Amino acid sequence: MTRFVAAALLFASSLVAAQEIGREIPAEQTPPASSSSSSSSSYDNQYQTPATPSSSLAAPPRAPGPRRGAFGVRAQLGGSAAGIGAPTVGFVFLASEAVGITFDLGMGVTDKGAFGFGFAAGLDVHPGSITKPVRPVFSIGAGFGKTVSTQADDFVMDVKLGGGAEYWFSDNFSVGGRVLIDVPIDLSSSKSGFQIVTLTPGVGGTFYF
Repeated sequence: MTRFVAAALLFASSLVAAQEIGREIPAEQTPPASSSSSSSSSYDNQYQTPATPSSSLAAPPRAPGPRRGAFGVRAQLGGSAAGIGAPTVGFVFLASEAVGITFDLGMGVTDKGAFGFGFAAGLDVHPGSITKPVRPVFSIGAGFGKTVSTQADDFVMDVKLGGGAEYWFSDNFSVGGRVLIDVPIDLSSSKSGFQIVTLTPGVGGTFYF
């Protein structure tokens, strides 16, 4: 009987010791599945091709029109220099795509010996969209000359302001028309002073280089 009790006590103590050892050994932990997938995706993102910009962000196509630095030679009928009433020739230099510096020269002669000349300088401003070949134009300028007459001192000045439109067939050629308000100032000794303000229409063409 004594041997049986001793064996039972030994077996019970063995079970208790086994339980204590099992508590001390931690259970094996497996990494969460999301961890490996996220690290894999972050690794793959390093080698992804960057997205190309949307076509909607591309610059609109540019139509023929004024180009900065272009030099043009032009001829005009009407809108004459210093109000001498003769066709003019001149040039324009485009300081930017919107602003041109102009210079025009005109001469007039009659069969009765009358002679006149005039030159003018000014600015042409071309606002509007670069996607359209037609642009509005606003002009301002001043001129000096001699009216077509037989008098030697029949000099005149004028100031002009107006506008119109210009159409570019290409970057090298355009035609335009405008109406200018002309304020002439007579400088002759016999009739100096302001003259009648007039509206001066004109058309012309320009070759650009």
